[in-house]
Amino acid sequence: MYVWGGYLSGGTTNTMDVYDISTNTWSTGTTGGTTRAEPSAVVYNSKMYVWGAGSTSFDIYDFAAGSWSSLSTTGGEASQGSSIEVYNDKIIMHGGSGTAWTKLYVFDFRLNTWISFADSSVSR
Repeated sequence: MYVWGGYLSGGTTNTMDVYDISTNTWSTGTTGGTTRAEPSAVVYNSKMYVWGAGSTSFDIYDFAAGSWSSLSTTGGEASQGSSIEVYNDKIIMHGGSGTAWTKLYVFDFRLNTWISFADSSVSR
């Protein structure tokens, strides 16, 4: 399990901790990416994509290389605490804080853009 970013006593962070369930131990992972509080993340093609919390770009952690990179995108909203998941090679994002509470976006890797869909009737 990878735990990245969030709040620490001094503010937001971009540190990573890694939990190994087989040994019941924690270790320090690779620090990187934009400091964010309440980000959302998904794993796609052996990379972790971190989104939101004030940034409209993805921070990408490559598990094989052990390194971070970023990907600028167009569209979408950088809300905190959004629900995101991968489906059919696309990232689906719904809700979060701020103006995105009812928003539904799909990120298309091929087009490198967020596509807006109909708002939900209930804030999440």
